[in-house]
Amino acid sequence: MFSTRFQFVDDEFAHLEGKRWIVFNAETPHQIAALKYLKPTIYQTFAPSVTDLQAAGYDVVQSVQSDFDVAVVLLPKAKALSRHFIATAQKCTNSGLVIVDGQKDAGIDPILKDLRKRTSLGDAVSKAHGKIAWFTGDTDLSDYFDTPKSLEDGFKTLAGVFSADAADPASHFLLSVLPRLAGTVADLGAGWGYLTRNLIEMPTQRVIAVEADYRAIEIARVNVSSDKVTFVWADATAWRADEALDTVVMNPPFHNFGKADPGIGIDFIKSAVRSLKVQGDCYVVANRHLPYEQTLNELFHNVGEVTKDNRFKVLYASKPKRNAGI
Repeated sequence: MFSTRFQFVDDEFAHLEGKRWIVFNAETPHQIAALKYLKPTIYQTFAPSVTDLQAAGYDVVQSVQSDFDVAVVLLPKAKALSRHFIATAQKCTNSGLVIVDGQKDAGIDPILKDLRKRTSLGDAVSKAHGKIAWFTGDTDLSDYFDTPKSLEDGFKTLAGVFSADAADPASHFLLSVLPRLAGTVADLGAGWGYLTRNLIEMPTQRVIAVEADYRAIEIARVNVSSDKVTFVWADATAWRADEALDTVVMNPPFHNFGKADPGIGIDFIKSAVRSLKVQGDCYVVANRHLPYEQTLNELFHNVGEVTKDNRFKVLYASKPKRNAGI
């Protein structure tokens, strides 16, 4: 991991203690324990990670405007987003020191190969199933910056957001069976706004789009322009609506930092229960193997399956139980 690699080479950077450091894409405080004494600013857009990092005492930002002396880029798995972070790091350090670190399964090798052709990048240090290397200078990396990608129906996405190349098939499947919803509706895990935009075309009075990824929320604002919509950057599992909801729709994630975690969907359902009216209802789309029926039966009076195919199922639940104790 990063801290192991950084501790192995930190003598190279001893003279930079007291300088302004920024770290791109730190997910947990443990991941950057080796940098704690440097008091870095953290660029992170995923709400649960932001909460954890702030609780550990870090200054966390979602945009980078200030000047820094050193930038550390912890590569995500999305290549285009990795490149965007590297270009942003170079820019915010005024072509100063940029340290690039990543696991082999996150694509560190092709990233370093390309940087070596274009920058002063030296030999990488390999350790703990990954590599770390660094460069300085003003080599033009402007082609690394991410720009919105246009999809069909006028939607736009950004690198690294969920389902960046097309509408998620599960969301499309859910939309195909949703009735014409009315009243106040929440889209939990709204992403870049595919379901949200379709919801505002129904007889809804208000649509609340809740999404943990700040970059996804920002591009959703571009995709969905309506006075009906309220965008909320928040961890959907901990969120509670500011008014009682008529309906909640969701296509909950079931991976956390690349690891399968069906508990996320269960927490999405619990969040819906906290915010729904007594007569409210909930629509959930999920991969067929995911075990959400038990939770729905525990938390709602009425539960059923709307439809399914060889990949997905759409579940319906209504009348949340007020004695659920969540």
